[in-house]
Formats: sequence, C-alpha cells, structure tokens
Amino acid sequence: MKLICLNRIKVQNANAVAGLTTGSISPTAIMGVTHALQRKMDDHFKDDSLELLGTAMIVHEHHQHTFRNDNGAIKFTQSRNSPYLHGLTDEKKRSTASVIEEGKMNVNLSLLIAYEGFVIDSDDVISWLNTHCRLLRIAGGSILDIDNIDLISINASDDATQKRQLRQLVRSLLPGFVLYERGDLLASHAKEQGLDTLTAWIDFASLKQSARPEHTLLDKHLEYLEDVSLWQTWQKYLSTPYHNTEIPTVISQYFDGLEDNKSLKKLLKQWQDYINPDNKTVADWEYVPKPASGYLVPIMTGYKAISPVYKNDDVDNTRDASTDVCFVEAVHSIGEWQSVHRIEDLKQLQQSLWCYDYQPNWYLCKQNYQPKVDNNIDPYLI
Repeated sequence: MKLICLNRIKVQNANAVAGLTTGSISPTAIMGVTHALQRKMDDHFKDDSLELLGTAMIVHEHHQHTFRNDNGAIKFTQSRNSPYLHGLTDEKKRSTASVIEEGKMNVNLSLLIAYEGFVIDSDDVISWLNTHCRLLRIAGGSILDIDNIDLISINASDDATQKRQLRQLVRSLLPGFVLYERGDLLASHAKEQGLDTLTAWIDFASLKQSARPEHTLLDKHLEYLEDVSLWQTWQKYLSTPYHNTEIPTVISQYFDGLEDNKSLKKLLKQWQDYINPDNKTVADWEYVPKPASGYLVPIMTGYKAISPVYKNDDVDNTRDASTDVCFVEAVHSIGEWQSVHRIEDLKQLQQSLWCYDYQPNWYLCKQNYQPKVDNNIDPYLI
C-alpha cells in the first residue's frame, strides 16, 4: 500500500458547516482536496501517471469561531464585510454591510492519500507536493503550514516488518482521531425502533435531556437495605432514561408494601411524586444517551440529485461555464471518531480511506469500514 502522508496541516478559516451539520470538516471537503490534487498532478506528472485512490482524515486539534451569548447559547462569530464590486455606487458602498452568516474554524489535521503508480523520482514528487499542496484550499480554508510531506510504502512481504512500518506511521499521527462512517448504526437503530431514517438520524444528531423526579431519599433507603438485589435493580434502572411506566416491578411492590407511618412519610411522598410527577415536582435534568455508544457525530457524506442534468447554456450564473449542471441536496449519515492508535493492520488502514461512490443521481463519499467487535470487550471504551 502506497501513501502520500500530509502530516499536520494547519488550516485557517475552514468552513465548519456542512449541510445540517457543524463542528468538523466533512468527508466531501476532504475528497474535494484529493480531486483538486489529482488534477494538478495529472498536468505535471505526465510520465508517472499517479492515480489517487482514497483519503483518510486524522484530526489533531480544532477550534470553532464561536462565542457564548448572554443566554448561554453557543453561536458562530459573524462578520460584516462591505461589498466592493465594480459598478456599485458610492452610496451603496457606504451603507452598513449585512451580516455574513457563516461558520468558520481553525483545524490541525493530517491526510493519508492512497495512490497507485510508479514514482520515478520520489524527491521530485515530494518537492512538488511541498509547493503545490500549500496552495490548496481545505473546506475553503487557507493552509498556513504543513509539518511534513512524505511518500510511504507499506508492502513488506512478512507480517512483522509490515506491522513495524504501520506502527511508525501511526505513531507519527498521534494524538489524532480518524473519522469512520457508521451508517450501519443508523440503519440498525431505525429498524429496531421502527423509525423513518430522518427520525433515527435526529436521535444520533441531537443532544437530548429528560427530567427525572428527585429520588435522593429513595436512593438512601434502598442502599441500606439487607436485600442488596433491590439496590442493584434500582441502580440498573437509573442508568436508563426516565419512564414511570418502566419502573421494575420488584421496586414498585416494595414501596407499595411499606406501611404509611410518620417515619416514612417523606419517603413515601417522594415515591408518589416519582411515579406520578406533575408540573410542581422537583426534578433533575439528565442527558439522554445516544442510541449507540462511541464518539458519534452527524456528518455529511455527499449529494443527491433533485433535478435532471441541464446543459450549461440553460442555467444562468453557474460557477463553471463549460460543465453541465444539476441541482442537488446534501446527504447525511453518522460518523464515529476513533483514536488513530486503533489501526493495527493494513486492512484497518484501508477501511479508513474515503472514496467516491457514483450511482445514478447519487454522489457519495464512502468507506469500507467494518467494526472490530469483541464479545467480551466494548470496542468503543478501549
């Protein structure tokens, strides 16, 4: 496996908004960088004919341009830039500029770009990459610096040498997190809960809270009982979102069987408030866990055509004056960030690569990621 390693690219003012998602550079932007680099290489390395196959993204650090307002909400920092186009009147130029609604971020990331082809002079290729990679844009952001650019080959015949080469590569990328596409979790959740895809996606994308009635007296009472099983059952129940209809039967039977006396008056009152809360019930707010474990985030993975392909002459104000166009909408999925140290073999490295997947009316970025599952260990807690 042959790779172009762009190690620790410092990007300023990259777009932090992709479709309905914010917070990170989308796979579509990363594949756009690969596509732009491929076109530049085709023009220069005519004899080498290098073909870029896919790209893995490892993020080391990122800072969104945000602030917290008086209400505690986090919002993107917006700017006012006066228009200064040819033909504008002086009065228009002096007018108050409108707010440019956009989300920006600074990010430090590395790219591993797999390629095919024979490199005649590696020093010449690296020198060319050092010059032209810095002129690229990543998600609209400017590249300030690249720590190191290298050509890496992991093609050893014996497994020991291959693992050693892979470990050296992984160590050079630490600390960092690799983005994987987890559409399998989205499909599984939608099927298990009988939900449509959008509702299932919102369960992953949103941060939800639920109110749980106060239960401190109930905790203290059950903790000091001789029957430890009641306390264990209660703790297991508390680890799930609050539903008064899902309280374990043994717990309900226990509290319903207690005699109503003066010493237990506050305890029984809290129990009744817990099973039958109203608007005046004291409650604690808890985060509702996502449908699956792991560092899961919503991501944008491509585009879906919503119109036929039009001839360029039929559409005004297109960006490219020679290419036919069609209208599209963003396609969303679920992504998972995993530490780069989990890449232990060549197959896992190949699965981290994002590639283009063209189908009729679909323009997607996909991976061939297959999660490694151990029946005894939760892989997302390692």
